[in-house]
Amino acid sequence: MVAVILGQTAFAQSLPMETSQSIGIIDFVIKKSKYEEVSCGAHSCQMKSVEGGVNLKLTHATMQQDRAENLHYLLQVSVKGTLFSTKVEVHYRNDPNLQTLKTGKRTDEIDSSYKTEHRVLRSWIQFIKDSTASKSFFTHWSMYSNTYFAEPSMPTFGITLSRHKSRFSIS
Repeated sequence: MVAVILGQTAFAQSLPMETSQSIGIIDFVIKKSKYEEVSCGAHSCQMKSVEGGVNLKLTHATMQQDRAENLHYLLQVSVKGTLFSTKVEVHYRNDPNLQTLKTGKRTDEIDSSYKTEHRVLRSWIQFIKDSTASKSFFTHWSMYSNTYFAEPSMPTFGITLSRHKSRFSIS
């Protein structure tokens, strides 16, 4: 008598190769570009690259989108270059383990089982938050021999910030 035991084999899900590759390419383009124009409102931030080829827009979901689509953030990425042009939308759900990536006619649900891609998509939000947080007035000062001067693009309102030892004074 021979007993045959069939075991369950669990294979990790994998994204289609073109989706995984496009995430890697967009990640490279986003993080290697230099951004000059950053504007933030109450519910959104926009970033434009120096050469004008990369535009990022991060928007908080409306209440309607939150209820209907379980949406928290919407990221729109537009890349216009000589080698390729693309538009990508990433829908970040209220559940941090779920995102939806839309490229052209393709839509992919990317949950936390796709560890690398999931981590990369989450890093895009943090990149935008970090980039836009540094554009506030008091963190936009550059140091030059114990005196801090506002960059020319920032209004100074007649304020001079200087440092003596470890104390700052505003005059």
